[in-house]
Amino acid sequence: MECSLEQVDLPESTQLTVYRVVQESLTNIGKYARASHVIVTVHNYPTYVAVQIQDDGQGFETASMRPNSHGLAGMKHRVEAVGGRLTVASQPGKGTTISAVIPLTMANT
Repeated sequence: MECSLEQVDLPESTQLTVYRVVQESLTNIGKYARASHVIVTVHNYPTYVAVQIQDDGQGFETASMRPNSHGLAGMKHRVEAVGGRLTVASQPGKGTTISAVIPLTMANT
């Protein structure tokens, strides 16, 4: 596992959102991905924080994601609740990337 983390001063609710996205992503990787390599990055930009979790696991068809998938749905809900956007990119045999972009302006209100 590789980590690229920057010092990011965030409101407590946004910190919890980032933590939960990373936690749930790593849980899913452990349960389903059969990955041998994981990269977690958190970068602070002037107006937003970007979080990305990438694995080299078995991947899946994103079109076949169940709408009631609790893990992914929970991550999406948490990110959107602070004004952010969550994307999932995956292909069978090519791993998965979970990306969250959270604006700092809404997070600070």
